[in-house]
Amino acid sequence: MSFFNVSLNNQLYVTPTTGKDQGFSAFLLPKPPSSPESGYDISQALTDTTLNGSFILSAYTPNLETQNSTDLFVKQALALLGTGRYIIWILDINDFSATKNTIFMTIAGNGSSSIQGVTIPMVSGISLQIQSGIKLTATDNSIDLGSTSGNNSKLIFTGPDAPDSNSTYATSGSIPLSGIYRGSVNFSAFIERNSLSSGFNWGFQMLIPLEDNPNQTARSEYFPLASGQYPSPTDAIGFNIFIDPTDIFNQAFNCSNSCSITDQYNSRRTVFNFTGSNKDQSESVLNAYYFTVWGSNIKLIPVGNNNNNELQARLTFNNGELYSANAHQKHFAPEGDFIIEINGVTSNESIPLQCGLQGTEFFNVQPRVNGNPGDRLRFITNQPAYAPVYPLPVSSPVTAPVNPNASLLDITYQTSWCTLVIGENSIIPSYVAQPKGSALFSNSTVVGSTILEHSTPNFTFTPNNTVLFPMLPYADVKPNLNTEGFNKEEIEDFEKLFISQIRKQNINSILINAQTKAKESYLKSTNKVTDAGTNVTTPSGLIANLLGSNNNPVWNAIYLAQNQTTSQSSFEKMYFEDPSEDLIQAFQTSDLFLVIANNEKLGSTDPTASGAKFLNKMFIGDWTMEANTGTQSKYNDYNNIIIVKGKKGKLYDPDNSDNSLISNWQKWTAKDTFAAPSILNNNNDLLPPDNSQLVILSQWMQSYFEDAKNQTDTAYFGNFNALVQDENWTGILILRMDISGLPDNLTGILSGVRDPAGFRAHHFGINITPVEKGSNGPEINNPSSMFGLIYYNDPDFIQQEPPQPIQPDLSETYDFVLLNLKVLFENTAVKSFQSYAQLTTNNYFGSPVDHMGDGGNKFNTMILKGALQFKGNEALYSLSTDGVNAFYFNNPAVNKIEISNVNFSTAQSDPNGNIVSNFSINGYWDFKELMIPADENDPAVDFDILSFGNTDGTDASNKGLIFNNLLINMVSPPYTPGQTEQLPKTMTFVTSQITFDQARSTPRPNSMYVNFALNLQGLTQGSSDSPPSQNGYLTVITDLKVSPIDGSSWVGLIYKLNMGTPGELAGNIGLTSTLLTAWNPTATDDGSAPAVLVGITLPGTGGGAKLISLQTVLKLSIGQIRLAYDSDKSSFLLMFTEIALKFFGLLKIPPNGSSLFYLFGNPKSNDKASGLGWYAMYNKENSK
Repeated sequence: MSFFNVSLNNQLYVTPTTGKDQGFSAFLLPKPPSSPESGYDISQALTDTTLNGSFILSAYTPNLETQNSTDLFVKQALALLGTGRYIIWILDINDFSATKNTIFMTIAGNGSSSIQGVTIPMVSGISLQIQSGIKLTATDNSIDLGSTSGNNSKLIFTGPDAPDSNSTYATSGSIPLSGIYRGSVNFSAFIERNSLSSGFNWGFQMLIPLEDNPNQTARSEYFPLASGQYPSPTDAIGFNIFIDPTDIFNQAFNCSNSCSITDQYNSRRTVFNFTGSNKDQSESVLNAYYFTVWGSNIKLIPVGNNNNNELQARLTFNNGELYSANAHQKHFAPEGDFIIEINGVTSNESIPLQCGLQGTEFFNVQPRVNGNPGDRLRFITNQPAYAPVYPLPVSSPVTAPVNPNASLLDITYQTSWCTLVIGENSIIPSYVAQPKGSALFSNSTVVGSTILEHSTPNFTFTPNNTVLFPMLPYADVKPNLNTEGFNKEEIEDFEKLFISQIRKQNINSILINAQTKAKESYLKSTNKVTDAGTNVTTPSGLIANLLGSNNNPVWNAIYLAQNQTTSQSSFEKMYFEDPSEDLIQAFQTSDLFLVIANNEKLGSTDPTASGAKFLNKMFIGDWTMEANTGTQSKYNDYNNIIIVKGKKGKLYDPDNSDNSLISNWQKWTAKDTFAAPSILNNNNDLLPPDNSQLVILSQWMQSYFEDAKNQTDTAYFGNFNALVQDENWTGILILRMDISGLPDNLTGILSGVRDPAGFRAHHFGINITPVEKGSNGPEINNPSSMFGLIYYNDPDFIQQEPPQPIQPDLSETYDFVLLNLKVLFENTAVKSFQSYAQLTTNNYFGSPVDHMGDGGNKFNTMILKGALQFKGNEALYSLSTDGVNAFYFNNPAVNKIEISNVNFSTAQSDPNGNIVSNFSINGYWDFKELMIPADENDPAVDFDILSFGNTDGTDASNKGLIFNNLLINMVSPPYTPGQTEQLPKTMTFVTSQITFDQARSTPRPNSMYVNFALNLQGLTQGSSDSPPSQNGYLTVITDLKVSPIDGSSWVGLIYKLNMGTPGELAGNIGLTSTLLTAWNPTATDDGSAPAVLVGITLPGTGGGAKLISLQTVLKLSIGQIRLAYDSDKSSFLLMFTEIALKFFGLLKIPPNGSSLFYLFGNPKSNDKASGLGWYAMYNKENSK
């Protein structure tokens, strides 16, 4: 079978691609053959002088699918080659007309040797030279290179950075024309250790942008892999080398984003494979610049080509930045397997291999020792090494938008990443990661010790064939003071922002599966209920409870805060129970700065749910907050944002946004998992986390902190503003946290919240809390140190002194609005409390308010002020008016109601769970002094039947009938934390519990109350369907002209009128009547006869009858009852006319007449009943 097969053009013969073949090889005839063949083998193609053909090699395959494309390829090749014989490497298969895209090796006409040497450029300062005269020999699948007798032609490296050609050279090699290295140059050589370090730059590179320099495209830092001096700088390390002149940087078949680790490894075409042996036959050993957490350097033993199931260790070129007009930086990156070895380790123990710059992140690995092959680091090159955006921009509405989905590093420049490979007899490696400065601590293993020691709960790391992560060696990194490399701060920054984050994220993808399996195994073998677990903690007081063993433990809980009331014996905790693997890994991240804006990985907030839970409530005093994160936010209107700060830096720096942690959203821990907000759409459907809003969330937080900074109320915002600018503060901060519980007496204020979306805690925070040693590890025996602020303002309320009401709901008779609420929490206690609310009352007892008095307002609204007092450890909250509020009425009976005090209280919820509140109103009821109008003969005369209040023409305060416990009842449905709709409320005017204080009331001196020494019994009311007559009242005819109140609603005061006794006829019972003064509350004072009524019920009567029962068989009948006022004597007269005694309803005594009785009051009686007098007159009827 031919090796080269004819193509669609009979001058071109192509090697078929089968199996693992990569690249393109072809044999091209300078002219069409006279006798076309179907193919040629390598020997015939090389040595047949009649063919005189050339060999075309490339990593890239041209388009030969059609006749036209094939003919075009042949035409271009012939134009380039002319009539000579060559082995040609084509760098750009689509454009090889230019010599810069081709590399020629001229060969003899008989194909026996090269007749002109060729220099193959590789990287800056290093080229491969195949010297002239080298012998060419055909094999079944390659063209071998070698020296001939009398000709010592070699393959050597040339250039200023090349190794010494006297020690590094090859006298033989090959050009394979099949397999994965098809078209490359293969040879073996030894390269001195010092040259690998100083000339080739073995190690890693990381790069950042560099602007405004046309001669340099980026700025890089070199991370050396290993020492170039030890064990010896002249150690000649053996390599089996493949160099593809068309694919020096292994890009032709690179599949780093879509294929497995082994597939990536097998795609390389330019590699320096370690043979595993030095020139002196000793084992190749690299004194690597990785180290353990104890500071010990490790050795890496390159795996040679005689190991099964391993990837042969090698070095590959990575192109660096352009640093001068025509020169690029270069690095020689490791790839394949390197065995870990550590000096001084003599037993099969796990050693902590540090991952980065922090000793709290490491792998527990088993080095090679005592015949145990040990674990290996497996490197794969062509991984991202360039940070296209650096420094990471702060979030700002005026800067260019940044794609939140963009990778932190991209492949503009490349380097090696790695993974671990488990040794043949090794224990499975484990991974530990804890925040910088916040290593986990648990009980000491020393008996009797009270000191907490470093604890390292770890997770099994079972590598796979997909996941890689960056891990740089730092032991020999040299910070630059100029702009050529990274300075110290940039090295640390790059590790923290890019390397560590990517490493953590990629490792987590493996650990999550391992943790899930560990949890399943634990639950099958252990009773979780009876296992108290082991506590570990960070210096910041964050306690985690772990179940099972320290190796692959099951995280039972992560505690955020705890508190207890004086009546509780145990603590209530805010914590994550059975936390998700993502959450566990996040809390173990170095330089922790976790922002949580969705609840995807937090668990259920239902305490009764199974699986992962977030017990999200915490209280301070009588105030309870709950973090309903990721459930109610809207675009650019976020709430319940959790920030966990475990690193140094300012949350917010008003003078330098670059210095604000909240501005640098790309630096947030696991930002795509936790910080991407979940929001409600216009249909109130909760959308999945959207990382395109990370920038918006960052800007929102900046505005939030800026608003706090600009607040003039420093008593409430001062500590918060200081904290967010304190770079040393660590703890937990929750922004716009839901309020779920208020003091019992204040719960009803929720009915007055007009902006429920704004009714949240401005912030809630958890400070460092000291820990103590407990039976299961560290524990906190006191409430957590917590702080916070509730700072609610109604959108229309302007803070000023004195506070002014806002427009109430004009469609309602009664309205209640919470104007503001300020509660400052410090040291887990209420430090200060302030609140204002308003109560609108447009009607009293059915009478519409006409206007308010001095200091009032057009809204008929009273301001209530909150107060806090302490009774021992008990906080007592109140909400009441401060000052007098007078309401005037355009009513003929009532002048004003003067409110001296309103107290707000919340009663117990009703059976439906509704919030029931009461406004208890106390004050003075100022009635008008009624008068009989003057006429042409007589002046106006007092007829003061309403008795209480100012005298006519005066308007003093504190005058009238004192009343207490007049109620306005308010009922609202239960409040749901975080709701956005205002609670509906029903407000009712309630008089059933009103009481009167007659002793301190101010009756007018000539009033009926004083004259008759009345005793006020209470208030009564009726509707148009229930006039006073239905309640047994007889209408008293008055000298005052009045309008009827029948047919309208009415309000009245009931008095007891003691008229003495009628003697033995009535069994010595007292003649006590009930007197009613009533009025129409809806009537207006328009100068007409007032709509008032005086009514009376007589003893022994019922249903409005005028018969008084005496000794059962006798009845005293009464005609009309009249009320008059004697202005000369300043005395009221109550006249009973046509009084007669009836026997069994038949006999009338006297038979021919009737008596007239007068009850008159003594204005000087000092309200004594004895001051009343009777006067009787007999009236005989005329005989007919």
